Amino acid sequence: RREACEEGSRRLGVRALREATLEQVEGLSDELLRRRCRHVVSENLRVERAAKALEAGNFSEFGRLMIESHRSLRDDYE
Repeated sequence: RREACEEGSRRLGVRALREATLEQVEGLSDELLRRRCRHVVSENLRVERAAKALEAGNFSEFGRLMIESHRSLRDDYE
């Protein structure tokens, strides 16, 4: 998984996936790399949204994001 993400970073021309956008990741032609990288990039976005939800006391949004996180981990990162 780590190697796939590192290869995805190389193909996208970024030092780390935290620098990539979902749009860039969706452009990867290799399906396995695309799914693994999509999990990492979308997870970073979810973490930022989850922190804001907690700060706002929006626990239902936080819970929804946690469910999304588990699905992404299961389906994209495997």
